Amino acid sequence: MASLTGLQINNTYPGLIKTTDNAAIDGAPRILTDGEGNALPIQVSTAGTDFNGNVDFAAATVTGLPAAGVTSIIAGTGISIDQATGAVTVTNNIVDYNTTYDLAAAANGANIDLNLTGSDATVDTVSIVAGTNITLAEAAGVVTIDAAETTYDLASAANGANVDIKLTGSDATVDTIQLTAGTNITLTEAAGSITIDAAGGGGGGMEATLWTTARGVNLTNGSNTTSADLFKVTYMSDTYGLSTTTISNNKIKVVGMSLVEGQDVNSFAINVTTATASGTVTAALYKAELGTVGNIQGGALEYNFGTIDATTIGLKVVGGVDHTLGSTVDNTYFLAVWNGSGSTLGIQAVNSTNVAATVPYSSMYASTAYRGTTFERTASTFPTTLGTASWTKATDFPVYGLKFN
Repeated sequence: MASLTGLQINNTYPGLIKTTDNAAIDGAPRILTDGEGNALPIQVSTAGTDFNGNVDFAAATVTGLPAAGVTSIIAGTGISIDQATGAVTVTNNIVDYNTTYDLAAAANGANIDLNLTGSDATVDTVSIVAGTNITLAEAAGVVTIDAAETTYDLASAANGANVDIKLTGSDATVDTIQLTAGTNITLTEAAGSITIDAAGGGGGGMEATLWTTARGVNLTNGSNTTSADLFKVTYMSDTYGLSTTTISNNKIKVVGMSLVEGQDVNSFAINVTTATASGTVTAALYKAELGTVGNIQGGALEYNFGTIDATTIGLKVVGGVDHTLGSTVDNTYFLAVWNGSGSTLGIQAVNSTNVAATVPYSSMYASTAYRGTTFERTASTFPTTLGTASWTKATDFPVYGLKFN
């Protein structure tokens, strides 16, 4: 190796090793350079030496390592080490090194267990517990949750003169409402059907019940004897004073009548006293409706009894009707006869001086309520509704009759 002895500094300083900033070495790392400032792959400080590039210890003997230092690298499970080229290569040989899990459901008595099973044999379980009125079922991984539904049966049973209506639940609860038979009321129960019968009659106007033979009227002679063909009629006389009245051609004559919704009408009748020259007349029953001021007035057609041959005198009966009365206002209906025969029709009526005090109220087409009032108007065709226009109050009392099943 060349010696610097006897050589001038200016000729040898390039080969000197110094700090990069020509300062003394202290605690801050400084890169080492030659005299011309070319950096070496090493930096030094009073704390240690750092190498910034490759260091070849192939021809060196390293001493001073601690006895417990690293002497070898051992390949563990699933690891391989290759050092054939002088470099140590560490390889993971396990293809799938993550834990996998399966989730499954299984019945456990009335409950369901959800089991999470890992590939590492661990098992975590969550239980679904059936609470009150809840049923759990598991099939092929499907968990069904059903809520118990309470069902009810409604039944009736006689309880002395009364009838009990019982609502029985599948949860064994029972609620009971009792129908109590009041004055003149009879309750009958049979196979779930409750019949309510009223004894006696109503008051005020014509009663809305089927007339007995003692209260019906024979349309041919006005009597209420039991031997005759009896009808419930629009007017009756307390002394059976009969009269006649007429309905001109293209006229309709209407009388109010108190009936009961749900009654079955069997037949309609009038007694023709003056025959028409030809043709027929039409009889019908109409509903009632409320007017704008709250009065009861004639409404829509309830039932058309059809045409009646009026070319001969005598009792004219339209039988086999079998019609159940529909809804109306205040149990009020209107019987009507329309004459479209081409000539005047004469029918039985009640003498105006002998009208019974029990005839029905009728407040059609007027703000004043009349007792036993007849109304009429011109009608070139049979009307499907009575309407409120062009009615006049007649002074006669025509007798129209009804029978019931």
